[in-house]
Amino acid sequence: MLRDHAPNCKIILSHSGGDLPYIIDRPARLMVNAPPPTNAGRSTEDVLAEARTFCFDTALSSSPMRIKALMQLLRGDAEDQASVVRHRLSECAKWKLHGLA
Repeated sequence: MLRDHAPNCKIILSHSGGDLPYIIDRPARLMVNAPPPTNAGRSTEDVLAEARTFCFDTALSSSPMRIKALMQLLRGDAEDQASVVRHRLSECAKWKLHGLA
């Protein structure tokens, strides 16, 4: 994994992580039963914890379903992230009102 070789590298996923918040649960659960090297001894929670280390750009993500899925993935950080999301959504709404988005 990239994090093994570059632990300080921040990975930013645009559009609130795209499909990741929706689908990460399924591969995380399936990987537990996968043969090496796919499994690499990681549990479902290990995979989900690694997904939570990504940075999520929420600037242009105005879908309530997308934001809800992201918040469920982030869990413990959801309250901090929610204030960022609300700020970004209000900025996005202003841009749309002025025809800038």
